[in-house]
Amino acid sequence: MSLRLLLLLLSMSLLTFGCPSADDDDSAGDDDDVTDAANDDDAADDDDTADDDDTADDDDTGDDDDTGDDDDTTAPPCSDPGFSASYLGGFSGTSLAESVVTLPELAFGLNDYSFEFWVRTQSICEGFERRLVSFSDGFPDAYWTVDMDSTGAVQLEQAGAGGVGGSSWSTGAPTVMTWTHVAIVVNRAANEVTYYLNGVQDSVFALPTDFIGVAQTATGRLGLGHESLCFYGAIDELRIWNAARSASQIADNMCQTVTFAPFLMLSFPFDGNEHDQGPNARQMSLSGAAQLFPHTAR
Repeated sequence: MSLRLLLLLLSMSLLTFGCPSADDDDSAGDDDDVTDAANDDDAADDDDTADDDDTADDDDTGDDDDTGDDDDTTAPPCSDPGFSASYLGGFSGTSLAESVVTLPELAFGLNDYSFEFWVRTQSICEGFERRLVSFSDGFPDAYWTVDMDSTGAVQLEQAGAGGVGGSSWSTGAPTVMTWTHVAIVVNRAANEVTYYLNGVQDSVFALPTDFIGVAQTATGRLGLGHESLCFYGAIDELRIWNAARSASQIADNMCQTVTFAPFLMLSFPFDGNEHDQGPNARQMSLSGAAQLFPHTAR
């Protein structure tokens, strides 16, 4: 082989293997860029994590979020009518307290009206209503009754002339052997009956369709308990108004005796006697075992 041929072959080898190409440099650069990007991403992740931690610290405001006092239901201002001297008890299924005369002030017509009272029931009569308060001069004249049904729920039945009406019920129920304040508000303008237990709204029902527009015009007698509808227990601080009482009025007055106020028709605190202490001073007669008991004898 000639020398010129050897030199030519050597030159070609150097060109092929000895010098790095531009593509190789770019690849290396790309690898470096990827590494740098990964480092940048890691750094960003670390920064994001730090930000998340900071956010967690900001959110961990236990004192601000722990607003338990705002969420708690306000407790009633009293748990029983012990603020008064005595109550009417001894209802044993056949006992009755009844007004001596008929009461024209309870012929509400188309006006609003409200009932308020404390009740303590001693037993549940399964399958029977327990008559608490009623106003009637005999069916089919206009009447209303406040009962407890066999589940313990409070029921208002109301009817106009000819016995046209219907019933509504509370959702909750007074606890057996525990004093419970009950208020029932009949708003005829809104066609609603609202029930309150211990000063807190329990439920709202539409007036019975057959009762809407029917006036209560008959004069009747007020009764507590019944000779045959088995109410066993006690009643205190009964008040009847010819107006729709507000929630605040009910809560504000449930722990005190009220004998004179606008729209108050009857007030029976049962302190020392069974008679009405309101503006009309109506007399009551007791039968059966119904009698007054001091609040110290519970």
